[in-house]
Amino acid sequence: MKVNRAKATWVGRRVLIAVFGTYVAYLLIINLLLLTGLGQKILNAAEPEHVRLEWASAYSLWFMRVHTTGFAVRGEDSAVEWRITADEASTGFGFTDFLDRRLRMFDTKAKGVSVRIRFKVAAPTADYLAALPPIEGLPNPPLKGPPVPELTDENYNLWSAELDDVVADDVREVWVDTLHYTDKGGIHVAGGLYFKPLRAIRLDPTEITMARGAVDVGPKRLADDIHGEVRAAIAEFDPRVPNGTEVFRNIDCRIVGKARLTDLVWIDSLTAPVLAFTGGGGPVEVSAQLRAGVLEHGSRADMRFDGWTAWLGRTWSSGTSIAHARVGRAMTVALESYGVSVHHDTTSVLGADLIGAVVTLANTDLAAPLHPWSAHVDMPSGRVADLKSLDGYLGTEAPFYAGSAVFALHGDARANNASGTLVSTLAGVSMQAGKALVHGGGKIDLTLKSYDFDKSKATLSLARFDLHDLQTGDQTGYWINGTASPCEIGVGSGEVSMVVAGKARDAQLPLALMAAPGIVVGLVGKQGFTFSARLHEKANELAVSDVRLIGDTVEVTAHYRSAPSGKSGAALVTTSGSNVGIEVRKDGMFLRPFASQSWYASTSATK
Repeated sequence: MKVNRAKATWVGRRVLIAVFGTYVAYLLIINLLLLTGLGQKILNAAEPEHVRLEWASAYSLWFMRVHTTGFAVRGEDSAVEWRITADEASTGFGFTDFLDRRLRMFDTKAKGVSVRIRFKVAAPTADYLAALPPIEGLPNPPLKGPPVPELTDENYNLWSAELDDVVADDVREVWVDTLHYTDKGGIHVAGGLYFKPLRAIRLDPTEITMARGAVDVGPKRLADDIHGEVRAAIAEFDPRVPNGTEVFRNIDCRIVGKARLTDLVWIDSLTAPVLAFTGGGGPVEVSAQLRAGVLEHGSRADMRFDGWTAWLGRTWSSGTSIAHARVGRAMTVALESYGVSVHHDTTSVLGADLIGAVVTLANTDLAAPLHPWSAHVDMPSGRVADLKSLDGYLGTEAPFYAGSAVFALHGDARANNASGTLVSTLAGVSMQAGKALVHGGGKIDLTLKSYDFDKSKATLSLARFDLHDLQTGDQTGYWINGTASPCEIGVGSGEVSMVVAGKARDAQLPLALMAAPGIVVGLVGKQGFTFSARLHEKANELAVSDVRLIGDTVEVTAHYRSAPSGKSGAALVTTSGSNVGIEVRKDGMFLRPFASQSWYASTSATK
């Protein structure tokens, strides 16, 4: 027994000496490599074109665990360039992973971290280049080279990176392309990441805490006072497979935080060059949960946009808006805009104290199309200070020379169709109506049955008008009221088709509105009557058919057409038991005493 114990002691001592010797040898070799810079040369020689490691000082006190200061790693491929730095870092390495072109780091601790990423482009603008992060050691600008053959699985030679159990404190910046995030309080990050270029991406459950962050887009500050928490995970996926929004299927994320937007310039990237924004800063508060790409019940966001201005060519609008987004069975976004005004250059077009809008998305799955959707808009008190300012917004030149209007608007929209109502009161109007110059005021109510966005065509189920105190020529005190139903309007094309009916003080004004020949106006006389007609206007053509004017002692049936090729039409006036016919042809106007119904029917058959 004594011999066996002695042998065991002898063996144990030798093992300890061997282990200790190995440890000492490791310390000598690894620290020699780290301190002399020889380690950097060896590692960088392994993949000089794609990855480069640097550090100011480094040491190791245990197998494959390294502590560094002034650490930096940068890399690039055919599409992207990046650089990560840390004031201090310590990590463990899997030695055998190097043999498989795999950089695996575990139990990583870092402080004073900076992350910069930029994409290579073929023809960058000066403004775009000025907003990109500088990356030490790589040339500017980051130009995209000639196309390279796609890597196959057989010739794939890029290094992959896997970071497990990473804890980073005082992350000072994350600069991705033109989006630059900085944090005076330092971001705290805890999680893991796997990245195999062009083949696989995975984000292990990761927590990000922000204290006093700010986001800049190029030279413009987008948001500041950012604080909150993000918890996210991305299931491993092949970046070559998902198309567009399908990538959301792999994402689980929860965001709780607050910030203050300083500008709406970020919207420009979505709406440019059609629409541009300035101003609109305000507080934002978000609490949202995304699971496999689906927004969870209870997710919400609240935003305020103070003093925004939106530009559409030479037309601009301004106001202050409050938005509330809520997720239940559907996602609802409610937007209230106050003190809204619309201008064209320096001319005021429209104003409204309040515009309310609610948009509902039945689908809360971000990976799927947003349809079906619906929207509701309320403008309880709008106003147009000068109706002449509508020139250019009605498809053709506005018929107004002067006047103002107040109105209430309510509308609904879904898919490619809209409907709604408009109640308006006009005052001090001066307008061209047919051949007549009319002055006055009144009320016009419209009920929009449908507006086809694809065809730019509006169909009114009812248009009601009640005009009073009208003046035309030397005549005053006119009134006229009635309806136009149905009514179809081609927005932009200027094509209008409607059936009108109503009452008027006498015949002169409504006949002028329908561009009736003056002789008809004279025959009918000045007496109250009812009227109806069918009108169709397209380009330079006007057709008025099925005209019926019924007064106390007179009845008129008529049709009329005006086109570039000429004018044509006919009227049958019945008064005091006798008929008078009027025919309009290309070669003039002709009176037909004692005309009959059969004569008028013959002119109608050839109209």
